[in-house]
Amino acid sequence: MLILSPKRIHQKMIQKVKFIFFIAVLMTFSASLIMGCGKKAPPVAPYFIPLPAAQTLEYEIIDEKTLKLSWYIQIKNGLFLPGLDGFKIYRSKLPLTDCQDCPLRFELVEDIALDMVTISEDMVVASGDKEWYPMQYLEVLERNYNYVYKIKTYGKGAKGKDSKEISFNF
Repeated sequence: MLILSPKRIHQKMIQKVKFIFFIAVLMTFSASLIMGCGKKAPPVAPYFIPLPAAQTLEYEIIDEKTLKLSWYIQIKNGLFLPGLDGFKIYRSKLPLTDCQDCPLRFELVEDIALDMVTISEDMVVASGDKEWYPMQYLEVLERNYNYVYKIKTYGKGAKGKDSKEISFNF
């Protein structure tokens, strides 16, 4: 008959606990290798086609007080490019008496949603292999101000590039 001493029983228990701990560590390490995303880099936003900027932004003063902003946007097969939802027109307006080196503070003056715009085929302008559609914005101006305008395209969670800025005194 085999009789185990209490010291021998205690050693066997310690060995079992060490073995179970080793297996637990091994399983945790293995699971972390298997369940990892496999990509060791910072997260990246989903890919999207960049939105086109408003092209050839120009201005004209009509009837001595009304500003007419004009620009072109690229279209394809008679439709606006996918993902483009509209334009935001920004303006900086500083009195002529203020410092000319003051920073520009742009404010949103108009949001033009493209779902309200219908493309007229007779207004489409072709240039090379691209088609362009003219857009306009009208605003009554106040005298003795320096105006700066820019246009930004937007759509489906994305923002386009700013157009060039136009600046004039009125």
